[in-house]
Amino acid sequence: MSAIERMPPSSIEAEEAVIGSILIDPGALKRVQQLIGASDFYLVKHQWVFEACVELSAQSEPIDFVTVRRALQAGGRLDEIGGPGALSRLINIVPTAIHAEGYARIVLEMSQNRGLLALAYEAARLAYLDGDAPIDDKVSRLAAGLSALRRSRSEARNLSAVLDELWTRAESWAETPLEYGQVRGVPSGLKDIDAMLGGFDPGNFYIISGRPGMGKSVLAYQIAKNAAQAGKRVVVYSLEMTDFQVAARLVCGECGVTYRDVKEGKLDGEQWAKLIQAVATLRDLPLILNDHTSTTTSSIAADAAETRPDLIVVDHFHLLKDVIREDPVQRLGKMAMALKDISKNADCPVISVVQLSRAVESRQDKRPLMSDLRESGRIEEAADVILALYREDYYDPQTVNRNIAEVLIRKFRDGQGDSSAELFFDKAHSRFYDLTRRELSP
Repeated sequence: MSAIERMPPSSIEAEEAVIGSILIDPGALKRVQQLIGASDFYLVKHQWVFEACVELSAQSEPIDFVTVRRALQAGGRLDEIGGPGALSRLINIVPTAIHAEGYARIVLEMSQNRGLLALAYEAARLAYLDGDAPIDDKVSRLAAGLSALRRSRSEARNLSAVLDELWTRAESWAETPLEYGQVRGVPSGLKDIDAMLGGFDPGNFYIISGRPGMGKSVLAYQIAKNAAQAGKRVVVYSLEMTDFQVAARLVCGECGVTYRDVKEGKLDGEQWAKLIQAVATLRDLPLILNDHTSTTTSSIAADAAETRPDLIVVDHFHLLKDVIREDPVQRLGKMAMALKDISKNADCPVISVVQLSRAVESRQDKRPLMSDLRESGRIEEAADVILALYREDYYDPQTVNRNIAEVLIRKFRDGQGDSSAELFFDKAHSRFYDLTRRELSP
């Protein structure tokens, strides 16, 4: 019999042993749930019995032959599983529940193998039937599926295990208290921002928002470069500029030479020396530039599963090419939630640049609000931190606050939501400075 003609991967014995373990020892359910869910069972009747046990547990009801039989009967499923006799047989499958997790791991492995088989069929379907779809989209979809298969339910932990980890970290942090400007998360390299945020934490989704020309992309790239210089692995998705343009910005920001002077060949000896030093400084940074115009949240997720970066930067959010056939608000909301999921699954911070709507222009005080996010939808909900950039000289070139950029916190899930920092913006050289260490005059 060929592989195609075989039954899908499954272990009926292991499925029966899992359910039998729960029926003789309801305490086994919580241990098993850390590994598998109802959908991991191959036989539908086993899914129904497992679901009945989960529902009874959620209602703080006992789990035994009588209660499970009543729950199945109430749902019209008792006869379909084979009646009370079939349920009684499951109780007698195993003599003890001590090996429940071992049986559950077998069920999980078989479920993942079925998922792998489904991906193989999906790969064939994409190759044969979706011939017109971009190859990158196909690969991204399959890579995301493989990434999901790699994640086991065993990652779920009891509260006690999480609290043990918290206690261990708290003790370690107490032994190494932070000085001003130091952070536990990924550093921005800008002391006031690091003091305000405490660095960029793994699992969090950050938004840098602003009107066009405010410098939000410059800030995002500078954070990426500074993090890489701190030894962090960084991936930048540049959907608006080419990787060459991004690299040019980074080099010019590093050495204080304008790109225009570089293009026009007007560098003197000192400037050439600075340029050479900047290129040498940046050359070996663990920084990857991806300027693929077809980037989607799925392709980012697939890349993250493979490369395991310390920081992901997306410039910018509205240029992602996710194909979601819903209204714009719902589409952007799903994209934002996808980036949040990436930050959790990859265990790294994700920073995305987001453009604000024109609504800010109609107000007397033009400092951005969270409601100015374009077609915000669920973007506000998905983000852990929302930063907004504001420069007074953007609207009033004669102001005394020339080149001063305010970084306003508009949402901070784990901190103070009304904080702000001030930076010096050197537009000519595409860089920001802490005001306390400004090197150039306005």
